[in-house]
Amino acid sequence: PLRVTLGLRYDAVESWGAQQEDQPTDHQHDSAVSGNLGIVYRPIEPLALILNGGRAFRGASIREKYFYGSTCFGFFCGSPDLEPETSWNVELGTRLRIGQFEFEGFFHNSFVNDLITAPPAPEGSECDFVYENTDNAWLVGVDGQVMARRIRLGHDAVNLRPFLRFSWVRAENTDTGEPIPQIPPARLQA
Repeated sequence: PLRVTLGLRYDAVESWGAQQEDQPTDHQHDSAVSGNLGIVYRPIEPLALILNGGRAFRGASIREKYFYGSTCFGFFCGSPDLEPETSWNVELGTRLRIGQFEFEGFFHNSFVNDLITAPPAPEGSECDFVYENTDNAWLVGVDGQVMARRIRLGHDAVNLRPFLRFSWVRAENTDTGEPIPQIPPARLQA
């Protein structure tokens, strides 16, 4: 009834690019070792208690570093000097199966260094949004879902799996106390 999983990963990200043709090509190398510990305990068969913790790494994407142009949300400008994100994460949850339904609920808590965001640019800038690092961020939230077992339609292999999923997150710049832009606080999907 107890399962323990350990993970270890090495990431290496190389990027070359320039925002505009007349600018010199930039080269950057970022790397890190990340790890994860996961524990699943099943006290009784339909119930699972889940604990995950670990360190994560994410290098900035080519878009975040070098994109310079218009989107349906406005004019975005990349930042070639972005640092990679690193974080410490903890997640506590449960999974339960009752009859034709599966229920999941999770609490998550993350402390992120150098979170990559795209807040509105300063007044007078040619860009509407500029990618930047937020030195220290805290994200805490809950999410859950209810799913029905597969529903088979007709003789063909058409399967449906109805679900309802929700999430709520609070994302804060811990240096300023301000909310992190472009992270929706609540979401509902069906």
